[in-house]
Amino acid sequence: MPAEMLRNLCGLRNALRTLLADAARRGGCARLCLGRAGVLSRLVEEPEALGKVAREALNLMHFDKVDKAIAAGDASLLANLGDEACVHGCYRCLLSYFNQPDHELIRRGSAEAKQMLIDLARGQVIMAAAPVREGEAAEWEAAFKAAGIPPHDAAAVSFAEQEMAFAWRSHYFAARTTPVSDAAREAAEVKGWMLIELPGIAADGVAATMVSIFGE
Repeated sequence: MPAEMLRNLCGLRNALRTLLADAARRGGCARLCLGRAGVLSRLVEEPEALGKVAREALNLMHFDKVDKAIAAGDASLLANLGDEACVHGCYRCLLSYFNQPDHELIRRGSAEAKQMLIDLARGQVIMAAAPVREGEAAEWEAAFKAAGIPPHDAAAVSFAEQEMAFAWRSHYFAARTTPVSDAAREAAEVKGWMLIELPGIAADGVAATMVSIFGE
């Protein structure tokens, strides 16, 4: 992929992330939030919530015929609102203080961006059942719980082609029961991750270093 195209996609991705968050607050999800429930938890728990946020995002981007485009699943049916002066993006839609470095790359009319939002508006969030762990993995999960460590992610993470069976992406931390290679450590450090090797058996307990990380 050419470097310029990659930069454009990264800028647009950042802008859309900001826009979706704004849409969640201003429209689709803000109206769904009750009491002290967080926006992100509602997006996960309610199948239709993300679709409503994507619909609100399209409205914030000054598009007309949003309902028609969503029903057909075709972003090409979207039309610009006639009374809007926004061309590539403005501070009422995609632009924000936080994405200023990307302003030159942002294009509201991007076909890929519009179709992505149409697809999100038509979709539903379906919670996948957590895999049943057995044997050594189950023993380590019990050890983590006993040490007050939150559940790890369902999916493993890999660095330098070495898989880390236990990963906590929210903490940029991962562990495995066999030695961690130098190449994996270096690859992880570049991305801000910390990797550790767990003791031989779960009965030996969780290292104090690991407990302190999650206790911070």
